[in-house]
Amino acid sequence: MSVAFVLSALLALAVPAAAYHTGSTQTVSFQVGENVDLPINNWTGYTFTIATGDQIQYGIQSTSDGIDIFFFDAAGLAQYRADPPQTTQAISSFLNRTQFGGVYTPPSGQITLVIDNVDASGAMPLGTVTVQVALVKLTGGAPPDVFAGIIAAGIILCVGAIAIIVFVIFLIVWLVTRSHRPPMPPPPPPYMPPQQPWPPPQQPPQQPPQGGNPPDQWPPQNP
Repeated sequence: MSVAFVLSALLALAVPAAAYHTGSTQTVSFQVGENVDLPINNWTGYTFTIATGDQIQYGIQSTSDGIDIFFFDAAGLAQYRADPPQTTQAISSFLNRTQFGGVYTPPSGQITLVIDNVDASGAMPLGTVTVQVALVKLTGGAPPDVFAGIIAAGIILCVGAIAIIVFVIFLIVWLVTRSHRPPMPPPPPPYMPPQQPWPPPQQPPQQPPQGGNPPDQWPPQNP
């Protein structure tokens, strides 16, 4: 009985602790922010559906010991779930740190970010760690209605800018023309009635010639 007990104890010691690693995944549509407690040899995962051009912005911090994070596709995640876990299939990995942050551009498809407190790779867990997790999926393009709104706003801004420019030019021309305009003539005098025309000057009467007969007898007539 004692021999069997000793053999069982030796077998238990021979099996690596990582063979008992456990964890689960959750699907993330857009973002997640939470605190997670990870005991020794436990992990948690966040699965994103990635399209071409999408990115994952991540900020992860352990409040105590170092941890590992991995980015897996579907095949790599299946290898990691096995005992012992296989981390060589990770698309990208960051080992034995307390803080992680950045923007990751993964290939399209199902991508899972795994946070582990497992001694299979870099981390050397000493106990339960509390991990602060903040993840956001950044989409590669805006929906069509957003593009239409942007184009419409751009057209409105252009038309408004052109209208302002035309108004400013018109105002400048008007001010310049006004500054060079000749002065206005003085106002006319007060109204006066029209003047009557003056009569023509009177001619003095003609005087008869001196001497001789009166004018009605000139020239002399025969008797």
